[in-house]
Amino acid sequence: EFSFDECTIEDFVNEVEQLMTNTPGCIGNNAWVELLAFFDVNSKLQIEEQIGAICTSGYKEQYLPFEVIMGKHFQFSDEFFDGGTTWNYENESRDDASRIKMVQENHANRAIGMPDVHNFKKCELRAAMCCYVASRKGTGVDAEPEDNSDACYMDFSGAQQSSHVRDGYSIYGNGVEGNLNCHGFAWGDDVGNADNALKGNSLFQVAMYDSLYEKGLAEELPGAPMCGCVEQMPVVTKANCTKVEVDQTVDVNYNGSLTEFSVNVEIRTINHVPCTDNDLSSHYQDLVEEGKASQMEKDYLDTRLVGEGNCPGAISTFLSEKGFSFS
Repeated sequence: EFSFDECTIEDFVNEVEQLMTNTPGCIGNNAWVELLAFFDVNSKLQIEEQIGAICTSGYKEQYLPFEVIMGKHFQFSDEFFDGGTTWNYENESRDDASRIKMVQENHANRAIGMPDVHNFKKCELRAAMCCYVASRKGTGVDAEPEDNSDACYMDFSGAQQSSHVRDGYSIYGNGVEGNLNCHGFAWGDDVGNADNALKGNSLFQVAMYDSLYEKGLAEELPGAPMCGCVEQMPVVTKANCTKVEVDQTVDVNYNGSLTEFSVNVEIRTINHVPCTDNDLSSHYQDLVEEGKASQMEKDYLDTRLVGEGNCPGAISTFLSEKGFSFS
């Protein structure tokens, strides 16, 4: 039996190693080699996949499906995160969206699953954000959101299901798009990390409660998703950032007669707070320093969140790949 704050691969293997040091016949043996035989696999990657499946099983048993939060069919979720549906178009008509407050009040400490929509299926950088061009909170008419970022360009080929075209692009720069508000979150590369296992909670907090319910933020840059993996989103200068903090215990038990593991996750509290400098790029650097992301991944993120005043260089690089120059 193991007990963790987070059921990560490293912690799991360390616990196995510790048990082996106290077990006659196992002392001095390599934990990874023993796990190869135990799981009947052929590589370290396969061991990690097995441990990941064990560690996440406790969360999956209690996930609140995102479609239950929305109270709609999954196609509604698809369209919503692309900037459509009445939740984006209708001013002050939020009877259905009021269920968001209900979820916040009654299920704030329950694990939430990610929605089964195209916007979040290929988050290779493990970062997502929403970018809004309209605000409808309390005014009854369209208004501009608080401006916290500038759009550089949008490559439609990276978000074909949202843009509904195979290729194409829009060039911005110098704030020509008007006020733009971007807000995101990121998670570690181990599926047992709390920020990974509870990324559905972070999406709910950022996109549904904070942005939609509290601030009335809505709609997307033309041809872009409203929310999605950063790889699908417009290249922008920056994004605000929220991170999850959780008080939990993860208990892992092994049943020798059934030769299987069972996991119980006791979540006491889930809170969301601003990241370092309230900045997604800065938070990702924190993940690198914590060993939850690589420097190569951070370098790629820097081509998506380019920093204040760096749109001209980003646009120039993008257009040069198309055979054009930018001046």
